[in-house]
Amino acid sequence: MSYRQGFFAFSQPCNACDGEGFSIKDPCPTCKGQSRIQKHEKFTVNIPVGIYDGAELRLKDKGDAGVYGGSTGDFYLKVFIQPDKNYYRRDDDLVTPLTLTYPQLVLGCQVEIENIDGTKETIKVPKGCPVAKEITMPGKGFSRLRGYGKGNLVIITECDIPKKLDVATKEALMKYAEKLGDKPKNEGGISGFFKKFLG
Repeated sequence: MSYRQGFFAFSQPCNACDGEGFSIKDPCPTCKGQSRIQKHEKFTVNIPVGIYDGAELRLKDKGDAGVYGGSTGDFYLKVFIQPDKNYYRRDDDLVTPLTLTYPQLVLGCQVEIENIDGTKETIKVPKGCPVAKEITMPGKGFSRLRGYGKGNLVIITECDIPKKLDVATKEALMKYAEKLGDKPKNEGGISGFFKKFLG
């Protein structure tokens, strides 16, 4: 229904039929004339392997029934992934930090870690490994939702810096510092760096 007011034209649904084109004089008290009633349904949802945070799953014909015999709508389920304290996702890669001692980083080592699914993985840390180096294990990450294969397991190295040392360890560390000399290898550092330990 449309009407004019001055220079402007307005349209709105008919008050009698609400824009449906017909009206029911004696509607059913149960469905209020809509030919549908509300019911709750339980159903099982299969979450695919490798689902990512914020993904939407469409469940066909699980939404509201259509009015006046119309088709049933779809149900959309949005997935939120609970964060893990040790791992996080980067695209299809699974990323986790690995804390190592200074000797392990310098001399290299093999470390066994537990993957997010509980399986054991052996990580080979190369000699002279820097902090924040990414060590990649191909095919050990998340299954790809689109395409084939899996992402990678990415290990990011960290160094364990002890806050307290016993006397013997401290003396050994001081001797090692003396062997390195009093200047860092890159000359942009502070001269006399190793002579200025706090003790």
